[in-house]
Amino acid sequence: MLDRNFLLNSELLLGHEVLGKLGEKCSSLGKRALIICSADSHFTRLCGRVEEELKKASIDFQYFRDVKPNPESDDIEKGARVLKDSGADFILSIGGGSTIDTGKAVSLFLALGSAGWDALFSRYCDFSSTERDLEGLVPSVAIATTAGTGSHLTQATVVTHNGEKKTLYHPQLKPVMSFLDSSTQAEMPLSLRRITGFDAFTHAFESYISTTSNALARALSVGAMKIFLQYLKQDEFSQDDILELIYGDSMAGLALSIGGAGIPHPLSEFLGSIKPAPHGACLAVFYPAYLEHLENEQNEWFIKLCQELGYDSTASFIDAVNSLLKHIGLAKTMRDYGAGEEEKNFVLNHPAIPHLPWASASEIRSIIERSY
Repeated sequence: MLDRNFLLNSELLLGHEVLGKLGEKCSSLGKRALIICSADSHFTRLCGRVEEELKKASIDFQYFRDVKPNPESDDIEKGARVLKDSGADFILSIGGGSTIDTGKAVSLFLALGSAGWDALFSRYCDFSSTERDLEGLVPSVAIATTAGTGSHLTQATVVTHNGEKKTLYHPQLKPVMSFLDSSTQAEMPLSLRRITGFDAFTHAFESYISTTSNALARALSVGAMKIFLQYLKQDEFSQDDILELIYGDSMAGLALSIGGAGIPHPLSEFLGSIKPAPHGACLAVFYPAYLEHLENEQNEWFIKLCQELGYDSTASFIDAVNSLLKHIGLAKTMRDYGAGEEEKNFVLNHPAIPHLPWASASEIRSIIERSY
């Protein structure tokens, strides 16, 4: 059995009205916060609620609003300067995966950015690290507004640098506290709920079949996949349904932090670097061909997973996933997102492909070709 160490250093507050504890809980971190949040008007009401809770606890705050989908290194540097000038004791990230990743990266860059981005990507590339050697990190708190990224529980932050999405890893990047309140996600558009939900499904799936996974991660993965396979079919969601998705996202995020991702994740990052499609949508592009690849190689963990989920064969599971993708509007190819031959060749010939550990370069390129 594979021995693995991992750090669980995050407090999760899950429920229908947990935001009411925000001020009380954050008081332990200090008296000044930097709120990182998109300038999108969608967040106006939520930010007002957050401000009220912070004021009750006499916590001062200011905003950093330059948050984009797929955060870029220039924006991270700008955020680090704002963080330094603010004198904030902690970061409060309000949003989905890109916002939470921004909070993580801003703290890291303020502490170590003088070394430069290339040095950071080189130094913090170990997914499995359990070191606690980072000094000067400003702790981050997450208020997740989607149930699909798992970023509040992972040691990773994805940053686009020089036009390419890259990932930094360190266990101390995990938010020290996360508020997962169903009320913050009640008005989420159905399309976004489905995209982020499928994103979380892939975290559960890929961490289950990972050779670096373990029994804990796989149990969490199965539980999460059952939730998403059931609830993503719905067109309407009650508060209780949303809370189920939140639980599924957290289970999948924790499983991902242990087992790690697989082939579709780097491919989706390559595609996402050149086409402005959401991460979950980019993942869906590669999933049908990826599942066929696992079936063709008779992947042991894939077979066991299908059995645990109650499918009589890998083929029936693949049919179920493809049917789900059609139902939620994600049964699309690279072409559907505007990728031409030039973009396909960019993904096919990405210099990282020969170094990906899960399959041969020719097998991975076959998945890309069949996803085009």
